[in-house]
Amino acid sequence: MHRRLLKSKTGYIKKPTRGWGRVRARLNLRPACNPYYLGLILLCLLGAAGAAAGKAPEGRDHPLLPRFPGAVIGHYALRSYDEIVLPLDAEVEEVLPVEGRVTQIQYRLQGRSTLEVYRYYESLLKDTGFEILFTHQGRNSEETRQWVAGYYDVYSKQSWAGRNNPSFVGEDFRYLVARLPREEGDIFASLYVTTKTRSIVQLDVIESAFTFGELLRPGLERDIDYEEELRQNGFVVVYEIYFASGEAEMLESSRPALIAIAQLLQENPELSFYVVGHTDNRGTYEFNLELSRRRAESVVKELVETYGIEPERLQAVGVGPVAPVATNETREGRARNRRVELVVR
Repeated sequence: MHRRLLKSKTGYIKKPTRGWGRVRARLNLRPACNPYYLGLILLCLLGAAGAAAGKAPEGRDHPLLPRFPGAVIGHYALRSYDEIVLPLDAEVEEVLPVEGRVTQIQYRLQGRSTLEVYRYYESLLKDTGFEILFTHQGRNSEETRQWVAGYYDVYSKQSWAGRNNPSFVGEDFRYLVARLPREEGDIFASLYVTTKTRSIVQLDVIESAFTFGELLRPGLERDIDYEEELRQNGFVVVYEIYFASGEAEMLESSRPALIAIAQLLQENPELSFYVVGHTDNRGTYEFNLELSRRRAESVVKELVETYGIEPERLQAVGVGPVAPVATNETREGRARNRRVELVVR
């Protein structure tokens, strides 16, 4: 029996013909619909699907921060070691570069407001032990566009695939930076929520090998001999008391310094201090003067109410930006200028 052969680049392949012509005519199929060709097409499609599936990221929630109910993952990235730059003020002039294991997740969900989703994560972070370092919000699409352009578009690591989502710039937004203290290094979280036709949640989690103080004020954290410095200088500079950006409330990481100051006062009942708050020069003079006063008052209140120090031994003073110890033109200089001093009365 004669069999036609199909010429290929690699040789000849037997091509069945008996009965196929009658089937093709009855079904009005084109010649290209030969089962041989259909088989090749099917194999190619299955191979392409398998390759695409192999490249798809296995998106999953971060173990500490489960998603908002009903949200689905739109983009996911995990890097064993990288750097994320976190903003600490609305102008993105004060930033905190954080290195470590980076997880970036973008969630999408329908029928929820920006505020509702934001409150869920804010509460979740606090319940998990995170401290809020910085918050910001925009009430319209123009303010949202300005934030995205000033922060996400500037720092390339945040301008990943998820940034190209057209819903990333919504009608409003809320943002926060938080940190979870750990002895082996802090965990930082960056949260951006916006709503347009749907809500977008951008969650970045960085597991660092450094503490907040080591990152915020590199080289300034130290073991202080309070009595020796007071004996030599009549005052002592304390960099280990931390506040959220633009706020007077102390962070929990200030606890070791507060304990040391309280112990010093308890062991030396003759000592009395001016507790002096200092700021950098970012913002207006009036704002910084008031902020420095409220921060000094916050320290005094904690020493009196928690550690039982007599209130008459402490006087809170705020001097704002008027007594810098370094230039305000660099991030390092501004970090040195933001401090609390204990001055002997």
